[in-house]
Parts: sequence; structure tokens; C-alpha cells
Amino acid sequence: MKRKRAYAILPFLLTSAWLFCSCGGVKRLQKGPQIVITPVDMNLMEKNGTVDVHYTLHFPRGYAHRKARVVLSPRFHHLDHVQELSPVVLYGKNSWRAARRAAWLEGVSPEIPGQMTYVIDRKTSSLNIKDRVSFEPWMAQAPLIAYTTAEACGRAALIDRQVMANGVGYVPDAPGPVITREITESVIYKKEIEARVFFAIDSYDLDMALRNNKQSMDSIAALVRTVSDDDQVAIRQIIVTGYASPDGIYAQNEILARERAEMVRNMLITQLHIPGGLIKTKYVAEDWESLAKLVKASNVGNKTALLTIITGTESGNRKNILLKRLPQFRYLADNLLPQLRHVRCEIYYTVREDKTVEIPSTISGLSH
Repeated sequence: MKRKRAYAILPFLLTSAWLFCSCGGVKRLQKGPQIVITPVDMNLMEKNGTVDVHYTLHFPRGYAHRKARVVLSPRFHHLDHVQELSPVVLYGKNSWRAARRAAWLEGVSPEIPGQMTYVIDRKTSSLNIKDRVSFEPWMAQAPLIAYTTAEACGRAALIDRQVMANGVGYVPDAPGPVITREITESVIYKKEIEARVFFAIDSYDLDMALRNNKQSMDSIAALVRTVSDDDQVAIRQIIVTGYASPDGIYAQNEILARERAEMVRNMLITQLHIPGGLIKTKYVAEDWESLAKLVKASNVGNKTALLTIITGTESGNRKNILLKRLPQFRYLADNLLPQLRHVRCEIYYTVREDKTVEIPSTISGLSH
């Protein structure tokens, strides 16, 4: 009897465990950077009674919905007319497994009719979406708006709203002149800049006089000022990665790389007033890959021997011992290794540009 009772409440326990693990997912998605939607062509056109919509979803670094699903709902909307596109549902691995398990145990499908389903992870950076809907004349003046909703813990919240296009252009089959109308649409360009700041050996103190550190920090400051002064520009995320040259003890290099990244992050927050939530830090303790690239591009002698050691499978400590036995190590220490003691800042931002275009229409009173 006890065993039967345990089996009877098993579906409830599993479903409750999934919901409990999802708690907090909505708030995290509301506070974090949002998905950037880039239409392949914002000038949508009717063709044979249909409209093809092609766009790309760009995910912020680390944007993985392990415990909450995100629903992207694009739709044309004008007055009381609505034409919905296929909803795009994004699952993380955990939420996908939990949804499938709940559907199997309870016999209830969590899917939305007509949805496009994707399971994403931390490696996912973008998705290309293609959709097609039937055309109606009112869509000539209907904006295409994408609503992004996060769902977790039995609740849902709208976390973003983006305009993908303004109306659909079409040429009617009826003979006679075609009336045109002008619309202003917003074009979003996704851009990125990269800046590097360098550090002295065995140090994570930022010296503005070292190499081109001042110019790099000035370029970041200039971008921040541009964003502050222009509401058409928005920073989406900044990735700060600290590096240490591979010579020396690994544990010490790990500390140097991590602290260098934190040093630059704190400067971005305290001096440039960038919200900490937009900044992500990483570090690389032994950058053997970059050292190999520098050796290949340099004029140092005996490259074959150097690259055999650098790209080999030995431990970092063993590689250092072998390199120091070669006469070319002095060249590495003086010219190449200092280039690896740095922090790289990747700044991802979008620029919204308004432009006026002329599209055909047969709606009366809309001539230009």
C-alpha cells in the first residue's frame, strides 16, 4: 500500500521539483541583457499572397535558459487586426527535459500551437529564423513587433519588445497607378569594438603609461559618452578577459589573469559608470595558443623547435623548462611574452538608425 502511494505522488513530486528549480528565472532574464533581433530585410514585400520574414536572433554571451523557457512572439498589429507569426520557444537543457517529463507523466503538452522549438546552451550565439504568413491589405500599415516573454515558476513576464519592420509593401494586381506612402523605419546594426590594455610582468596594477593603455581606455570612454548622449545607441554587453603569459607557475598566472580582469572591470564601473550587470569577466592563465601565433608571425629563428614545444602535449611547467633551454627564449621574453600580459575588452553594442522609405500601397488617403 505504501509503495502504491509513493508511485501515485511521483508525478506531482517531479513536476513540483521542476517548478521549484525554475524559480527566479524570470527575474534573472528581466535584469540581464536581452536578445538582439536583426531582420535580414526590414523592407517586407508581399509575394503571391504571402510575406516571407527572415531574421536572426543574437544571444548575449552566456544566455542559456537552463531553468526557464523564453517565448518570442512576432505579430503584425494594426487597429483590431492581428496576424501572428510562428512563436519561437527557447528552452535550456534542464527546462526542456523537465517539460518533456511533465508531458509524459501528466499527458499535457507544454507546446504552443505552431511553435518553432529550439534547445539552446551556452555555446549558442545566434539562430536564423525563417517564417511565412498570409498577406492581408491592412498589413501595409501594420508594424511587425516581437514580444519576448519569460516563463518560469508558474508565472510569465514580458521582458522585451522590439519593432522588426514597419508595414508590408505590395503591388496590387489591379491595373492603374500605384499609390505610394512614406514610412520611417528603424534599422538596427550590431557592432563590436575590441580594446586591449597591458600589464607589467607579475603585476595586475594598471599602468596607463604602458604601451597604448591610455588610447585603449580613451576609446572605451568615448564609446560610453556616445551611448550616454545618443538614445539610438545601446551597449548590450562587455566581455573582459584577463590573460597571463604562459611562463611561470600556473597558480600564480591564474591569479594574475583573474585579478587583471577584475581590475579593468572595476575601472569600467567606478570611472566610466557602466552597470556591472553588463560586464562579464573571464581569464586565461596560460595562453599557449596566442604564443604560437606570435612565434609564427615573428622573425625568431628555429621556429620549428619552438612550435614543437609550444603546441606539444606536455604540461605547462615542462614546456617552460624546455623553452628556457633554447637560445631563442631571450627573444620570446623580450618581444613576445609581454604581449600576452593583457586584458581584452569586447564591447557589443547596437546602433538604431531611422530612415524614410517609400513603399507601394492601395490604401486610400495614404499617398505621399
